[in-house]
This record gives sequence, C-alpha cells and structure tokens, in this order.
Amino acid sequence: MSLVFKHYNEALRIDPDHRGAHEYLGEAYLMVGNVAKAKEHLSVLDKLCFFPCDEFTDLKKAIATTRGSRSPDSCYRTPLRSAPEVRARAPLYARQRVANLDVHDPKS
Repeated sequence: MSLVFKHYNEALRIDPDHRGAHEYLGEAYLMVGNVAKAKEHLSVLDKLCFFPCDEFTDLKKAIATTRGSRSPDSCYRTPLRSAPEVRARAPLYARQRVANLDVHDPKS
C-alpha cells in the first residue's frame, strides 16, 4: 500500500485539485482503516465539487459503509483492488511522472 500512497500523493503534488486522486487516496485510507484521513479527502472534494460529483459521492458512500466495521476491508462488498489495478486508475500524467522516477513494484 505504500506505493499507492506515494503515487496518489505525487498526483496531488502535480495537481492538488485532481478529484480522482482525492477519491482514490481516500479509498486507500479506508483500506488501511484510517477513516479520519479519508474524511479529510472527502472535505477537499466537497470544496472542489460545486455540485455533487461522482468522486465525492463514491467516497462518501465508502466512508458511510465503513462506520462501525472492525476490519478495514470489511466495508467492501467487492474484493480490494490490487496495486496494478489502483495504478491503472491513477491519472495518466501522474503515472507517466512516476514512471520517470524509476519506481518499481517488487510484485511486478
């Protein structure tokens, strides 16, 4: 998961207003049980989305289903995303930027 956080934080460094990166980073925090950090990204999305946007709605639903669960991944009805799947959803320019950093996933 550390690579996931690294990639999405890099995406937000490049474009702090990227809604998709905020959503996916919030979901990643939920996967490790950090609801407070997920809510921080939801708050940012609330400010970025003048009208409700898909990213805000999806993260809000994910946070709502997490409440009261003891296991960080028990809130997901579908299997957790693997690192390659998460990277595939990363913004293209962030993936290109990270690729230029010569970062390698040991599982790849």
